[in-house]
Amino acid sequence: SDSLFASTSGDIPLVAVNGAVYRMLSTPTNVESSLLGDAVGTVSTTTDEPSLADDSAMTGGLSNVAEAGQTIYAVSGVGVNTAVACEVGGNMRLFQRVSYAGKGPGGQGLEDTFSVRGQVAELTLSGVGTLIGDAANDAAAVLLDHATLKSADSSARKQTLTVTLTNGLKLQLGVSGDTVSACGKWSCPEFFEAFESGL
Repeated sequence: SDSLFASTSGDIPLVAVNGAVYRMLSTPTNVESSLLGDAVGTVSTTTDEPSLADDSAMTGGLSNVAEAGQTIYAVSGVGVNTAVACEVGGNMRLFQRVSYAGKGPGGQGLEDTFSVRGQVAELTLSGVGTLIGDAANDAAAVLLDHATLKSADSSARKQTLTVTLTNGLKLQLGVSGDTVSACGKWSCPEFFEAFESGL
């Protein structure tokens, strides 16, 4: 599959901080220091079973891949509710906000957990094509403006929507029919129409 999300045996590789859960991406294998923003927290708890952790652990900083004591950073040009970075095994890794163990967007809109407006260099819908520049930003704006939440959990996906940002980093949403998913599952037929017309 063309998923950008890293996987490990057992649970997804993640960090949680301030009540939000972020899943590790397979690229880049080392985020450049120039892309790191302010510290947003520290991994206080390392556990093999993060799904069993309580809310205070999720808020206080938790991971199943990063060692306790590691700093969790904001990423330059990306909202802290969208992505963070944290060192894993000596490399600074990128983590994207996802639904996890029933924790979804919690009443927020898609843009609250996927704030990429105006920062999209490329938008690739697997099996369909790629938009670049203004066309990519315009289509992303339609998605952020019109997406409506269908469920807090993100379910199986048949396709992927890969978002390359102007800072070079890539984020990804799962796609199934006219829905996209990462943190929550969102319906947005308008986006798919805009994508097709942008090609």
